[in-house]
Amino acid sequence: MLHKTLTKSLVASAVFASLAGGLVTKAHAAEGPEWSFSGYVKLDAMISDYGDGSAGAGTDKNIGRQFYIPSLTPVGGQGDDAVTDFHARQSRFFFDVKQKLENGEDISGRIEIDFMTVPSGDERITNSYAPRLRQAYLQYKNWLIGQAWSNFQDLSILPESVDFVGATDGMVFMRQPQVRYTSGAWSFSIENPETTVSLVNPDTGAVSRAATSEGIMPDFTAKYKGKSGNFSYSVAGLVRQLAYDIDSDGSDETATGYGVTLGGKLAFDNGNDIRASFTAGSGIGRYMGLNTFNGGYVDPNNSLESLDVMGVTFA
Repeated sequence: MLHKTLTKSLVASAVFASLAGGLVTKAHAAEGPEWSFSGYVKLDAMISDYGDGSAGAGTDKNIGRQFYIPSLTPVGGQGDDAVTDFHARQSRFFFDVKQKLENGEDISGRIEIDFMTVPSGDERITNSYAPRLRQAYLQYKNWLIGQAWSNFQDLSILPESVDFVGATDGMVFMRQPQVRYTSGAWSFSIENPETTVSLVNPDTGAVSRAATSEGIMPDFTAKYKGKSGNFSYSVAGLVRQLAYDIDSDGSDETATGYGVTLGGKLAFDNGNDIRASFTAGSGIGRYMGLNTFNGGYVDPNNSLESLDVMGVTFA
């Protein structure tokens, strides 16, 4: 079974590699590639004070002390003393390359890394942290292949903030592997599926999270972007399958997730702007609020049900 699975994986990898390579091989390069690299260095200095619960044991152990994550804000329990954290982990590096082909088309790629969220490192001596992949993709004609921002997200409505993300609570925020096709104002994608499920302990009532990595159907998105004068907007839809093997019998229970998100930005002549978004759906889970909400839950009858969610941002 291991050999069979490994063989399928190698064949699939070889197919995708040959497709990406074939874009250049078949069209042939007209001239040498253009490349550039850039980035920035940033120091975050934060003081956190929680009225309920503990702040955790340092930025290397608690991601909630690196930046604001709604679901990691402690509620209940003994309050903690204020804590101070310095880190330079948001410092970022970009590498871009573009190749002109003989058919007149460009093929381009980007790799982007920072040092956020990874658990390795300590604050005792070196404060060393491992690089983290943010984006890595190729673009050719109308196609994007690789890891990038989700097509379900509108980047233009992200509020400007000194915090790493900002107003995360009611906002769609997602990067993941995908294949995207763009034609004019329309874009469509199939993206990596992942189901998060709320599990309730029948004895204590405590709620825990299961990230299943199950299911065969990718997440499907469609988006339309428009502009009228100084007002730009987007409308995006998402359809996905939630899957979880509740009985551990090798057969997944499934549920359907779906959602819509609207984003708008009104720019003024003095350089200021107003940005807002509205998102609603059932089973969209991890797409909103940095997975504050799970996609589904297991009901008392041992069936998988999707969770409804709604969010608003305004800046």
